[in-house]
Amino acid sequence: QEIYTVMTFGHPRFSSDAEYELIRLCYKPGVSIVGGAQKLFSYFIKNYSPSSIVTYTDLAKFNGNVYLSLGFKLVNGDNVKPNYIWFNPVTGKTLSRYQCQKHKLLEAGLGEYGSTEDDIMRNTGHLKIYDAGQLKFLYT
Repeated sequence: QEIYTVMTFGHPRFSSDAEYELIRLCYKPGVSIVGGAQKLFSYFIKNYSPSSIVTYTDLAKFNGNVYLSLGFKLVNGDNVKPNYIWFNPVTGKTLSRYQCQKHKLLEAGLGEYGSTEDDIMRNTGHLKIYDAGQLKFLYT
């Protein structure tokens, strides 16, 4: 058997205003299943009876229409600001902003007290790259 569509749920990672978070919705590349997301979402609603579900969409990749079709509402004024990563052009490796929190950089001996995260990372040859931001949706 092969998996064509997956929808995962869990405890909200970034928000305390929902019981669950729809963490991931994935489709096998090149495969289109009409009503697939609706069937998976309906199964979750029927079997878990959630009071509320939060989810996010990456604006660089998606517009969030699938969540609107599932009954989610766009949380106006609560759109998540663009995020960023740090990229090292010499090694080709990226680091998340969580990996580069100032206290972690100082603990690793990469900076001095009074330096900012940006100062430390730029001094180590990293480039700061922003994404397009996210939209937040809520189902109740």
